[in-house]
Amino acid sequence: MGYQMFLKLGGKQVEIPVLPEKLEISSPGHNETVTVMGIGEINKLKRKGLREVSFESFFPAHYEPYVTGFLFETEDSGKTLLKPIDCIRTIQIYRDTQQPIQFLLTGTDLDINISMGIEDLSYDERAGEVGDIYFSLKLKEWKSYSPKKLTLTKDNKVRASAAKRPGSPPASKTHTVVKGESLWAICKKRYGDGGKYPQLYAKNKALMDKRNKGTGLPKYTIYSGQVLVL
Repeated sequence: MGYQMFLKLGGKQVEIPVLPEKLEISSPGHNETVTVMGIGEINKLKRKGLREVSFESFFPAHYEPYVTGFLFETEDSGKTLLKPIDCIRTIQIYRDTQQPIQFLLTGTDLDINISMGIEDLSYDERAGEVGDIYFSLKLKEWKSYSPKKLTLTKDNKVRASAAKRPGSPPASKTHTVVKGESLWAICKKRYGDGGKYPQLYAKNKALMDKRNKGTGLPKYTIYSGQVLVL
C-alpha cells in the first residue's frame, strides 16, 4: 500500500492528492518546574499534551503524474469528480459540524489514525496556476470527554470501558494482471473508463518502472502476475 493521507468524517473522506513535502507533528509537554526547600528545583512530570499535525499542499485542477489521489477523471472523459474549491468546501463543512474528524496517514513508519479537530485552514489561488488551490491545514488531537462505563470485576477492581476508534484506513483494492491485459483494459473493467490509465500508472509507478527498467518498452507495459493497487 502506498503513502496516503485522508481526512474522514462519517462516510465521507477527502484524500490529500498531492503529498506534502513536510509533515510536522508536535506533542507538547506540560511538565512543571517547582522549587523544593532543601533540594532546589525539581521537574514535576505530567502527562503529555494533545498532538498537533500541520502541513501544506495544494489541490490541483488538472491531473499530473505526482497526483496520488483519485480526485479526477482524465480530460478525455470531460468530467471532474471533485474540483479543488469543492475539496476546500468539504473541509470547511467538516469543521462546521463541530465534530472531530479522523486523520489517517498510511504507508510509512509514522502510521497515524487519530481523531482530530480542525484548528486552522487557510488557502489561496496563485497567479499562473488558475484553478489550483494551495492550502495550509493545522489539526489538533481530540479525546472523548464523555462519561465512561465503569464495571466491577470479580476481584473488586474497577475497569473503564475502552473507547473505540471511529475510523480505519480505507481498504486497499488490488488487481492481479492476467495475460493479454493492458492498463486501459483494466481501467475500463474496474473503473468503467479506460481513459483513467494514467492515474492507475501513477498509483503503481514504482512497481512498473522497476519492472520495465532497461527493457526499452513503454512505461505503461504490465506483466501477468503483477498486483496493481487500484
